Amino acid sequence: RESEEQYRSTLWAIGDAIHVIDTDHRILLANPYLEGWLETLDVSLDFLGKRVDEAFPFLPESIIDEYNDVFQTGEIFTNEERTSLAGREIVTETTKIPIIRERKVVQVVTIIRDVTETKLADQALRDSEAKYKQLVEQYTQGVAIVRGPPLNIVFANAALGRVLDVEPDEIMAFSHDEIQGVIHPDDFNEILK
Repeated sequence: RESEEQYRSTLWAIGDAIHVIDTDHRILLANPYLEGWLETLDVSLDFLGKRVDEAFPFLPESIIDEYNDVFQTGEIFTNEERTSLAGREIVTETTKIPIIRERKVVQVVTIIRDVTETKLADQALRDSEAKYKQLVEQYTQGVAIVRGPPLNIVFANAALGRVLDVEPDEIMAFSHDEIQGVIHPDDFNEILK
């Protein structure tokens, strides 16, 4: 009884959505974070005792196969899922962890982390980088991005290639000495700081 309370207290303290299923794929318990998260998504909170695929019919059919694999192999399974829900796409990182008793998987703890905002931010950053790169590529003056130490050129636009009479890819292969040879000494000292 005491270990069961510790188990429940631990699940309740974790700041991710969590539920536990049995070998029939029925949801035995869920932490308050899951309930609160589902409520924000307008998903029914009437899921205890139901099979995962009945409680959450919007999940892909492959979910049962994933659970079956965890029950059969006893290995943790982690994946990223994209689900259309409440008129928007939700991206989750889901980990299914086997609970083993007497060398047999008897339950699976599922931890669901909503990573939608992170994925949107990553995509916005990639889009911004692509726009910046396109702008710099079209710039008529030579531009290079130098990182280090040790110094290396991670980007060079075509205009710099024309100034140096080499291809931009060749510029990115420049050695420290070659980099020093094409940068004004005042600027070079600034780069080293």
